[in-house]
Amino acid sequence: MVVAVLVIVGLRFFSSRFGNNQVSKTQVTKTDLEISTSVSGKVKAVREVSLSFPISGKLSQVATEGAQVAEGEVVALLDTFDLYSAYQSSLASLNKARSAYSNAIEAKAEIDATYAGREGDNIVKAKLAEGKTNVEAYAAASEVAKFTADQALANLTKAIIRAPFSGSVVKVSYKVGEVPSLTSEVVRMADLSSFYFEAEADEVDVGTLKTSQRALITLDAYPNRELRGEITQVDAVSHPTGSGGTAYNVKISLSTEPGIFFRSGFNGEAKIVHEVKRGVLVVPAAFVHQKEGRNFVRLSQGNGSAEREINVGELIEGRYEVLEGLKAGDIVIRRPSQ
Repeated sequence: MVVAVLVIVGLRFFSSRFGNNQVSKTQVTKTDLEISTSVSGKVKAVREVSLSFPISGKLSQVATEGAQVAEGEVVALLDTFDLYSAYQSSLASLNKARSAYSNAIEAKAEIDATYAGREGDNIVKAKLAEGKTNVEAYAAASEVAKFTADQALANLTKAIIRAPFSGSVVKVSYKVGEVPSLTSEVVRMADLSSFYFEAEADEVDVGTLKTSQRALITLDAYPNRELRGEITQVDAVSHPTGSGGTAYNVKISLSTEPGIFFRSGFNGEAKIVHEVKRGVLVVPAAFVHQKEGRNFVRLSQGNGSAEREINVGELIEGRYEVLEGLKAGDIVIRRPSQ
């Protein structure tokens, strides 16, 4: 939602009495306006990852929520008894196949040496061909056994989730003994040393947003503190909102402030400033009345007043931006009946 905020309040309000009727007056002065877009969002860790198993199995080990883990440390493990047994069996088969291949090579070498110079003899030819065939067959069997062992090791590895970086376990979705759904989140990890604010901007607002624009963030957890930041990324690809609209994610850096301790998931709102108007005249909307689609104010003149047509811009937090018809120092009047 695009809004404008008064940076320097340049309006003075006062009232006086005319007979029994109280009349409100205001003196028009120049002020600065910040045109901004307000977006809601959440605090997120710069590095946060959802970890899951690519295979099914019973959970035999899982880290405790809140635990600090080092890169490479096991944070979740499936029951690997059957997988480990399969791997050990595949290693035994691989060793056996390699041994047979080695024996076939030695046997062929012996045949080649024994019948050297007699290659023209048909019986010798058959023995030499048999030796070559045996070597090729055992070589192929050895390759198959290696592939099987590699697959068994890969399956065993898939039953282990290791921390991709040093950080904290911020969420654990399953208990030991349970069987996690395939590819569902088992553990969520985050590096809680660095955070950013991720907001959702409506497609009608995203055109005004770009990197390096400054932002002021207010978190629900710290409602009386305003944090500084700036846009670091505006997504190029949209996503649907819960109400069926179209939105874009916007990443905003977060300043480190004394007494502020970030947690992933903190809700808040960011005011992104994309334009500052200097020396703008503003008049309260209550002092403006419309007739036939035109805007008027009652301008104080001496002991009386006169109606003055004005040209207005945006309606900003109950105030109109005055484009024409008034100048700084003018006094406008609002009667109770107005």
